[in-house]
Amino acid sequence: MAKKKVKIAQIYEDDAGAVWVRSPDLQKRFSLCRTTIYVLLSEMRKMPKYCYSFLDLSYNLRLVRLADFERFLQERSEKKMWLRK
Repeated sequence: MAKKKVKIAQIYEDDAGAVWVRSPDLQKRFSLCRTTIYVLLSEMRKMPKYCYSFLDLSYNLRLVRLADFERFLQERSEKKMWLRK
């Protein structure tokens, strides 16, 4: 019986205990496509509230604070629900 290899997501944690993840890890965690993650991160990056939620360490390594991304999704969801009423 062949075992399936599962790639474990890299999670970066800073001294304050905040968890930072890459966009491919967000894709796996929230089951969203790459384009959707890109659109959401671009929208989030435009908001001054989340200006410190991103770390651009190199061309290939860009991190986003997981808690802030989840908060952004929650606020976006609440806003959409309000528009539907």
